[in-house]
Amino acid sequence: MNVIGNIPFDRLFSIPIRKAFFPPFLLPPSLSTPIPARSMSSRLNQILSHITHSSSSSQPKHPPWYHPLNPTYFLPRAASIYGTAQAVQHRTAANVDITRNYIDLSSRAAGLAYFLREEMALKIGDRVAIVSPNTPMFLEALFGIAGAGCLSLCINYKLTEKGFFPMI
Repeated sequence: MNVIGNIPFDRLFSIPIRKAFFPPFLLPPSLSTPIPARSMSSRLNQILSHITHSSSSSQPKHPPWYHPLNPTYFLPRAASIYGTAQAVQHRTAANVDITRNYIDLSSRAAGLAYFLREEMALKIGDRVAIVSPNTPMFLEALFGIAGAGCLSLCINYKLTEKGFFPMI
């Protein structure tokens, strides 16, 4: 049984909040009734299960704030946090502005990753060359190739044929 000090969770959250502790204008109506013990204690047990390590699991559990430093997680995580915020803005040589928000950038990279794995039948560890200037499409390709589990080989688009082919 989980306890705080010597008070069990079930008992701790069934104690009614008294109106005497709050001035009448600060007391919200929801605080005039006791908090149901079962729902609050089960929620705290759920939170504690994420923090404490259980001996039944063979794999170590990470704390809730842990996030692996893997580039394939960066863009989907940014899309979930920032959503429609502007991620990329680019003006082409023809004065056309290209803007992408995080959701668009992430979905386009995921689409490329799907295409590389399913349509092109690339396997994890295959190399994919990117010959492109620094554009939003280059960024999408970089994240898409990593999302497919492939290795990106970034080649300068200004190279001549002599310099280009030895790299491949």
